[in-house]
Parts: sequence; structure tokens; C-alpha cells
Amino acid sequence: MFLEVGLRPGGAGVPFLHRDLFGIDLYCEAVRTTIGLPPLTDEAVLSRTEAAGGWLVFPEPRTVPARVTARDSLVGVVPEVYAEALPANGHVFDGDGGYDHAGGRFLLRGTSQAAVRRAVQEAIVRYRLVAEPVAVEVGA
Repeated sequence: MFLEVGLRPGGAGVPFLHRDLFGIDLYCEAVRTTIGLPPLTDEAVLSRTEAAGGWLVFPEPRTVPARVTARDSLVGVVPEVYAEALPANGHVFDGDGGYDHAGGRFLLRGTSQAAVRRAVQEAIVRYRLVAEPVAVEVGA
């Protein structure tokens, strides 16, 4: 189980991967731990589970503001990518995006960590985000 020192389920893709790969709801387990209840997930089941996964997050473009004019899906292109969150065409990046408004987010699962690592490298090479600078009105 993955709970940070502050007893939160983790950020980025951590809770999603645990749910998808292991069937563990880290939010539920954090609450149960806080109030002194035992985990819902049987440790014996976890010890028999072989799963590998990861996530990849692309930042906003360096030059902002910038409007998205094109971006490529990786689902079906990189087999280990099973979910993605892409900015919509027309979305304007303003430099305040963070994780929720990233240049692209991808969840991956594979047969081994080595396979996931190779898939991350392939995703980095294959992902394309095109964003054009937006003119800023002077005095606005």
C-alpha cells in the first residue's frame, strides 16, 4: 500500500493506479487507517498480485499564453497506455496549469516495470502537443 507520511493517498496517478492495478481504494484505506479500522484489502491477495504501472505527465508549453491546436492520443498507439487526459483543442494555457491542466497525462500498465519504463520512453517520443502563442492585448 502507498500512503505518504501525511497519510494522504498520494498525488498524480498514484490512487488511480492502485485502484486499477490492485483493486485498492487508497482514499478508503486512508480513512479506515485514520479511524482505526483494518484494511479492506487482504495482504495475502496483494502478495500474489503481479502488476506494473506508472504515469506520465507533460507540462504546459514553455511560452504562455498558448492555445492548443493539435494533440495526439496515445491510447491504442502505445499498448501500455490505458487512460489519458488531454487538453482540448482550443484550450489556452496560462502558466497556472499544474497537474489538472497539464499538457497531457497518461496512465500505463504492463507486464513488468521494464515494459512500463519502455512504454514511458515511447510515449515521450510519440506524444505531440501543438500550441500556438496567443497575442496579449496591451493595456487590457
